[in-house]
Amino acid sequence: MKLRQKTLLIVSGTLAGLIGVIYLASANIFMGSIRKAEENEAQQTLKGVQNLLLQSQESFSDRYGDWSAWDDTYKFIQDKNPDYIKTNLVPKQLSLLKANYMLFVNTAGDAVYGTGYDEKQKVMLSIPKELSDRISKKDDLLLKRPDLTTKSTGIMVLPTGPIWITSQPILTSDTTGPIKGSLIVGRRISDETIDQLSRLARLPLKLYRFNDLDLPPEIEKIRTSLSPKQNIVVQPLSEQTLAGYLLIPDIDGKPGLILQVDISRRTYQQAQSNLQYLIISLIIAGVIFGAVVLFLLERSVLSRLTLLASGVIRVRDTNDLGLRLSIPGQDEMSNLTAHINDMLDAIAQSDEQQKQTLAQLEAANSKIQGLNKTLRTDNLRMGEELAVTRQLQETILPKADELLKISELDIASFMEPASDIGGDYYDVIESHGCIKISIGDVTGHGLQSGILMVMVQSVVRALSAANITNNTLFLSLLNQVIFENVRRMNSDRNLTIAFLDYKAGKVTLSGQHEEVIIVRADGQIERIDTIDLGFPVGLEADITNFIGQKEVTLFSGDGIVLYTDGLIDAESTNKKQYGIERLCDVLRHNWHHNARQIQQAVIDDLWSHIARKNLQDDVTILVIKQK
Repeated sequence: MKLRQKTLLIVSGTLAGLIGVIYLASANIFMGSIRKAEENEAQQTLKGVQNLLLQSQESFSDRYGDWSAWDDTYKFIQDKNPDYIKTNLVPKQLSLLKANYMLFVNTAGDAVYGTGYDEKQKVMLSIPKELSDRISKKDDLLLKRPDLTTKSTGIMVLPTGPIWITSQPILTSDTTGPIKGSLIVGRRISDETIDQLSRLARLPLKLYRFNDLDLPPEIEKIRTSLSPKQNIVVQPLSEQTLAGYLLIPDIDGKPGLILQVDISRRTYQQAQSNLQYLIISLIIAGVIFGAVVLFLLERSVLSRLTLLASGVIRVRDTNDLGLRLSIPGQDEMSNLTAHINDMLDAIAQSDEQQKQTLAQLEAANSKIQGLNKTLRTDNLRMGEELAVTRQLQETILPKADELLKISELDIASFMEPASDIGGDYYDVIESHGCIKISIGDVTGHGLQSGILMVMVQSVVRALSAANITNNTLFLSLLNQVIFENVRRMNSDRNLTIAFLDYKAGKVTLSGQHEEVIIVRADGQIERIDTIDLGFPVGLEADITNFIGQKEVTLFSGDGIVLYTDGLIDAESTNKKQYGIERLCDVLRHNWHHNARQIQQAVIDDLWSHIARKNLQDDVTILVIKQK
């Protein structure tokens, strides 16, 4: 089939389809606007009904303000005098008040008195179990009294049906405090109540409980569309009637009731009749439009397209990229001809560019292979450094049998290196009748941190062997040596370190590190901040003026816990740190065990917290317990 024949067929078919589409689109837009206007009108109607409900609710609440702020009620909530009950809480009075339930609750949350009355049945009622259960919770909304004016009013849905409920503070007649309790009043929302609201709104109203298991199918379907954010839904029932549904929350803000309002669809019915005039106008306009389009297509497109196609075929048949096409005019067809000519130029250049690109790729591939070889060499070197650092760290730590030889103290230690080796350090030295315990953390990771850790251990042991007992002098000498060595290494490493000198139950703390935890025999926790007891070692040439000390006395069963930041900063899978508070809780609950069991309890809790994932920093802990 020739292009002209296809064009004629397409235009004719499109004309028929276009008329139908335009009609349908116009009808949908027009009717959509009508439906939207109808829905907006229905929503305004529902909001008006909602305001009517709120006014009725406020009127219900205001009715009992004189009862809650009344000297007699204020006295009754305190002394429970029977005269108040005989005079005020009788059927006649409850009927005048239109109150089905009245409950008096004191500030302790105890129900002083509760009663109820059914005017229709002429019988006394007991307080519903659901209401009694609520006031048994001391923090219930009905009992909260942040100030003298706070009232809680709303709807409560009971198995027997919904009620309006209000809770108001019990005050003196001049509305002064202090508040002595709460007056809670409930009124049933009966069928008569809904009929009265229907008359006021001049619309048919129906009320359903949101969580009712026996809802009609159409209401059950609507319930799934209602929510606190979408509390109004409009749904056509028929061509003549539109139903609006309003979600009414209960006093707690949860879905409580569904209110149905039936509204006449007069605007919609009028719009339907106007659509019949639209189709006739569309048919006439479509016939005229189709004839004009066919004429213009032949003149401006089809004949010139035939000329362009013959030119392309000629280039294909001759395989001559030097040929160029020519179509007269200044429109899209002539622009297309120019683009085809540009494409022919681009094809001629493509082969040369392809050769250049291949050469560049070969050079890049050679360079990448060289980089891969360099990276493999660097990775092997870094792995060897980490292995050496880990071996140094494990070699200098005190052994378990050394700790067992210390008779006065029960000591347990634990260190878990991170995947990227850091510089945690601790030591226990018994020399000249004194036990010196140290713990430190070198900044950074890798071989330099490991070397600095070995330096610190060597200097500390040398100074201890020289019987340097003055804490200020000890730390100053340690800092001088480390400061000079760090400068020689051309490094920026430093460390925080704390010392614990123990002798006959007396402990002297010095040096700056993490908080020191003192645990007494009964599990009581004391935390000592070491910020004022020293200065980072290796950062300044002289730290003498920064060094301080603190003395602690240990009795039988007391102890000290030292640790590095890798323990308390360890993160769970949701990025929550382990923290010192959690560490103290574990120590408090396990302090009746020996040091090894206490240490193990902490580590087990740490693994549970981080789900055994890779550590980002070394974890070190020392548990020292006075025997």
